[in-house]
Amino acid sequence: MSSKLTPEQLSTLRKKLETKRDDLRRKRAKHLESAEAPSEEGGNIEVGDIAEREHEIADTVGLADHEQAELLEVLHALEKFEKGTYGVSEKSGRAIPYARLDAIPWARVATGEA
Repeated sequence: MSSKLTPEQLSTLRKKLETKRDDLRRKRAKHLESAEAPSEEGGNIEVGDIAEREHEIADTVGLADHEQAELLEVLHALEKFEKGTYGVSEKSGRAIPYARLDAIPWARVATGEA
């Protein structure tokens, strides 16, 4: 089955995905750079400061991991454009409604199939 999206809808959704892809790449790079940045502390670093910095790094890396997972979904959706399968449920083969794709452009299934 093919999607029931108009060329205008497809163009809008592709632009949304490309914008999201670029935004996620930028955010992920910023988080990873922040996690890798050396501490601004001087020579007298206390154990509590080290633990706090380690916690901050773990949180930042966790954000980068989340962004990477979301980025992979967006890239998958963009690949579906290339294959001509964008807007088609991977589970049932039914067309995914525009409203769902407008809300979540990387949706893999139609509403109620999850």
